[in-house]
Amino acid sequence: MLWNIHKNENNNNNYEISGQQISELLNREWRLFLDQLRGPAAEAFGTIFEDLARRVFSRVPYGDVFPGADGLMEKAGKAKA
Repeated sequence: MLWNIHKNENNNNNYEISGQQISELLNREWRLFLDQLRGPAAEAFGTIFEDLARRVFSRVPYGDVFPGADGLMEKAGKAKA
C-alpha cells in the first residue's frame, strides 16, 4: 500500500499521513509538485513585488532610482488604460 492512511479517532474528517510517507512521496514526485506550484508561486511573488515597488516609488521618484527614465511610469500607465 502506497499510503498508510487512517481516520483520526477524534475527528472523522481528518486523515493522518506520516512524515516519512510525505517525504517519500515528495522525493519521488518532486517534479510534479514543483510544476503544480510554479504558477501560483510566481503569481504570489509577482503580487508581493508589485506592491513593494508601488510603495517604494510612491516615496522615491522613479527618475531618482532610474535616471533618464523620467515619465516612463506615466506613459506605461496611460498605455494600459
